[in-house]
Amino acid sequence: MKPPIFSAPPTGSKPQQYLHLARMFRAAALELPSYVNAEVNWPTYALLLHACELTLKAFCDQSVANGKPSARAPNHDLKGWYTIALQHGLPTDQHVANGINILTELHSNHYTRYPDNRQTQLPDISNIADVVVDRLISTVSGLINQR
Repeated sequence: MKPPIFSAPPTGSKPQQYLHLARMFRAAALELPSYVNAEVNWPTYALLLHACELTLKAFCDQSVANGKPSARAPNHDLKGWYTIALQHGLPTDQHVANGINILTELHSNHYTRYPDNRQTQLPDISNIADVVVDRLISTVSGLINQR
């Protein structure tokens, strides 16, 4: 069967749409290797880090919908979004907090988008990014889609 010419209109609330998109980025990253020829496969991490950002935005938007004051962090600022999410009631997770501290720099600067002649070594983020994304999506899914 051929795919439709036009996609279906989005359904659900804006936070649910953010979360759905985060899951799609996460699923796309699962298909890619973490490393290619011993070099970090940056497209994999661009997808994972964007999934983190979308998940945190989903939680923050849900909080605003529930009557809490609005706060916005600059785009790509995972630590800023995480801080706002914590202020709006996201349960504290020390593993996620530690991971966000490492991943923020990678997501906010150009490492995942443009070549860089950096001289410093980066930590192996293959386990950090996967676990942080999975834990965030799991936690936020339960809070946004409460029954």
